[in-house]
Formats: sequence, structure tokens, C-alpha cells
Amino acid sequence: MRIAGLQGGTVRRPAVFEDHITRQFVTNAPDRLWGMAIMQDRTGEAGVYFAAVIDVFSHRYMGWSVADHLQTELVVDAIDMVRLRWKPSGRIAHSDRGSQFASWLSGHRLCETGLVGSIG
Repeated sequence: MRIAGLQGGTVRRPAVFEDHITRQFVTNAPDRLWGMAIMQDRTGEAGVYFAAVIDVFSHRYMGWSVADHLQTELVVDAIDMVRLRWKPSGRIAHSDRGSQFASWLSGHRLCETGLVGSIG
């Protein structure tokens, strides 16, 4: 490629959702803004991953999932727990641009659940 004067390129995929909160991680009431995150705990040779949906106001865990992998199902299972426990509608669920959150499956599940997705 160098001899031919060519170079590789990348295609940036657009975000699944807009950034509805523009880095304003503050709300004045519960159940308006939820944050989604994945944490990792190294245990010996393996890792355990924890996906959570957290109410930004009260810091209450609304849904969670634990697995030994970082596949999209980890996030989808946490969203499913939210759907089964709380029946949310119209709340903003914000996450980073991680591939698990930006996937079609997790975006579709957020919409099915009635949450407004936000990625920033």
C-alpha cells in the first residue's frame, strides 16, 4: 500500500442516540435521568463484568446484570431488569459510546422499554 501511495481509512458510525444531557449529570428529582455503565472486577485469571442502570438523583440501582463476558447481552439484561421492575416511560438513559451501548440490540431494547436513549 505504501508503494502505491494508499493508506487505510476508517468509517465512523454515527451514534445510535443523541447526547440529551450534554455532560450535565445533575437532575433535581428522582426517575428523570438514569446512567448506564459497565464495571470490571478482575478475579485471578478471569474477569467479572457488572452492567448497571443507576438513577442519577438518588444513586439507586434500577437494574443490573453480572456476567463473565462483555457482550451486548450484559447491557440488555440490565435493561430487561429495569423493564420488569419499574415499567419506565420517557426517562433518559445515558451512557458512554461503548460498543455494547451503541449496538442495535441495546438501542432497540431501550426503545421497547420506553426509555429515551442518550449517548455522549
